Formats: sequence, C-alpha cells, structure tokens
Amino acid sequence: MTLIITLIRPEGIWQSADNRVSMGGKIVNDNAPKQLHIVCPPLPGGPQMLLGFTGIAVMPDGTPTLKWIEETLRGDTRTIMETLDHLKERLTRDLGKSNLWKYPLIITGGIFETEKKFYFEIHNIAPNKTAVQTEFKYVVLEVTSPQVFVGGSGRVHINKADWLLLSEQIKVKPAKWEDHLGLLAAVNRRAARTDKLVSPWCQATFLSNGSAGGSSKRFSRPGEPESPLVMHTLLMGIDLSVVSMQAMKMFQNMENGNTNKTDQLDLSVKGRP
Repeated sequence: MTLIITLIRPEGIWQSADNRVSMGGKIVNDNAPKQLHIVCPPLPGGPQMLLGFTGIAVMPDGTPTLKWIEETLRGDTRTIMETLDHLKERLTRDLGKSNLWKYPLIITGGIFETEKKFYFEIHNIAPNKTAVQTEFKYVVLEVTSPQVFVGGSGRVHINKADWLLLSEQIKVKPAKWEDHLGLLAAVNRRAARTDKLVSPWCQATFLSNGSAGGSSKRFSRPGEPESPLVMHTLLMGIDLSVVSMQAMKMFQNMENGNTNKTDQLDLSVKGRP
C-alpha cells in the first residue's frame, strides 16, 4: 500500500507520499512517484491541486497509476471540478469494467483556490466502507481550520506520539515551508518501521499561491534509492514532467556529442483516448 499525509493550513498544503509499490505483499518498486501537481486556469494565480494515491499501483493496461492519471488529464484545459469529474468517469470506465475493480484505489489531496482551501478524495470504496464498488465517486470538503488527513496502510502504523505531534504542529505557522515537510518525512519514516509496505524514504511537497506554485523535496538517507527529483506537474493540460525529462535528455545528448533529436514533446499534450 502506501502512506499519504496531507496538512492543510491557510498558507497552503503540505503532502508526503512514500515511494514503495507492492503486489501480493511483495515489493516490486521502491522508487515510484505518487504525487501530481495540477495548475488550472486562469494564469497566473489560478486554482491548484496537489494529489497522491494509495491502492492499485498499476492500471489494467499495465500503465503505472500516476502515469495513467497524467495521461488521462493532459491535453485539455479543465477547471478543478471538470478535472475531478473527468478523472472519476475515466476511473469508472477503465477500472470498473476490469478485473481490478475489486481492489481499492484512493486519490487524495488538497485544492488551493486563492483564500479558500479544500480537501478531496476520489475512491471506489462502498458507503459502508467495508467493500469496494465498480463506480468511483468523489467528495470535496472546504477546510476552514488547520487539519491533518492520512491515508494508506501506513495510517494504522503511526504511533500515538506522532498523531499528537501532527495535531499540535498543524496549528503552528511554520517559519519556512520546508519545516512541515521535514515533519511529514519523519512521521513517514517512523511508520515504515512497522509497516514494511511503506518505504522509509518519501517525497514531500508544499503548494501555495504565495510561493512559486509548488516546491518538492525528496527525503532519503545514504544507501537508500536515489533518482532525479521530478515534480510531476500538469500546467493547464501540459505535462511539464515530459517537458523537463526531454530537456534533460537533450542536454545529456549534447554533453555526449550526440546531435540526434529526441523530440517527444508532443507527448506532453497527448491525452489518453
């Protein structure tokens, strides 16, 4: 499973997500991204969304879940509600009609809309919360006071001291945006001691209209998996992670004396059918 922790305060949204993917209780990937930053019109200063997911890690066609979400949403400019509606409908279509519908998938996060903040979930959990269903639904709640939201298998492995720490620190305005990110990473690492399906290392992100949009940081120790930190972002339907990765490939080719073009930037705006 995973561990997603989301803090929402007047200044913004903080979220951490571990990087472990398991299937049948066996670890298959220790370096999987699970967060997506979405910027909606108008620019500048339009609504933003920060999401993470827990549950199904690979979609029916074999596409990793985060990549599937990116491909599903890119290519068209949508409002926040249009984004949620489209994602819910495509999840019901692609998962609800597959043999994976019986497994839970929860997409969770925060929405930053000028002075207003919201928490949202898209899930296939039945109303009784004891089973799953073929149809996905979503809920959006306005957050008017600082709150903490936790999802994933790691939730039950957060000890009482860390629950108290989270509840106390969410009331405190941090001096720097990095402060709460370090808190989330520390709680994630301690929960991973008893939940082996959660990686001790994680990626944590801060989202605010008062900053340069979103800022992300990877928390790992020497000897733990390393990878280039790419903040997965959709800017008005453009997949910026594709743009940044293609730019890195271009610079690497130039350093190696390779002048062949690897232009796949059209993928940044090509959505799933």
